[in-house]
Amino acid sequence: MVTAGKVFRLRKETELRQISRRLENFKKGEVFERDGHELDLRSEISSCNLSKQGLSGVFAEDVVLNVNQHGRLIFVPKTRRVPFLFSSHGNRTLLAILEKKPVANSVANRFNKLLKIEDVEIVEGRIRPETLRRFHESNPGGTKIVFFEDIGVPNVEKLSLYGSNLANTSLYNDYCARGRMWYVVVTSKKYGNIVGITGDGVVTIFNKIEEKDYFSYVTEEIFPLIT
Repeated sequence: MVTAGKVFRLRKETELRQISRRLENFKKGEVFERDGHELDLRSEISSCNLSKQGLSGVFAEDVVLNVNQHGRLIFVPKTRRVPFLFSSHGNRTLLAILEKKPVANSVANRFNKLLKIEDVEIVEGRIRPETLRRFHESNPGGTKIVFFEDIGVPNVEKLSLYGSNLANTSLYNDYCARGRMWYVVVTSKKYGNIVGITGDGVVTIFNKIEEKDYFSYVTEEIFPLIT
């Protein structure tokens, strides 16, 4: 079972209590109307909790699915549950959203509108190529896949290498000299997770994992990598 999420950062360090006050108890209703169908949809933030790890909670929103039933289009509401964690790391405030990239981006944009704190904006949590390389080379035997981009070869957007101990090969060093490391799949020495990490903060764990353990892993091993 694959568990995907994405890490963001706030441009300005922000107190978690202030974020909590802006987000907790948020509820919004709207009416979906199409082709004679009318549905009441709701979005809300619940389970807000401040702890040593940070401010956790769940953003839930109703989305409409189009279902074909014997040639007739039926609109079916479904509640999408998106766990999140705001956390202080050093002098920064970071955010992990436990959903695939498109939904995580959408939820981050919703948070931007809800927070309305001066000079505070949620942006992608970028990981520099050299930081990703150091992370990989700190555990070279655990690396499964490395992707490179901007390698300067016409009509070739990305190149990849598969296998363990890639850092000891001349081909790996050649790719590092030519381009930027963008994506790695590694096995965590401490947690044992098989993890895919991209330069724009997408973190995918390929083994089965609980929500709380996902956030623990991201807090400890990914947050320090964020620019």
